[in-house]
Amino acid sequence: MNAHAITSSDFQGRVGSYAARLGLSFLLILVPFGAVMAGIVPSESARPAIVVLCVGQLLVQIVWSLHPGTRKDKRENTANFVCTGLVIAIMVAGYFR
Repeated sequence: MNAHAITSSDFQGRVGSYAARLGLSFLLILVPFGAVMAGIVPSESARPAIVVLCVGQLLVQIVWSLHPGTRKDKRENTANFVCTGLVIAIMVAGYFR
């Protein structure tokens, strides 16, 4: 028996996890778009709401794609996570300037 064999439950777990990520990503994209296009959100609060949801979308993508961690093999991903966090902070700070 191969130690690296993938069982059907492993595959289903990964497919379910990917489906959840995809669903959350679409939700974080479509909710602000739909709210603004439908005029549900007042114009003065639309931009801050979009910024918050945008940051949420970026964090979802970073955490589920890069898998940051403190283990030696994860340090590069963690460095990417920190750099992305700085870029997000600069963009948000520029928005509120």
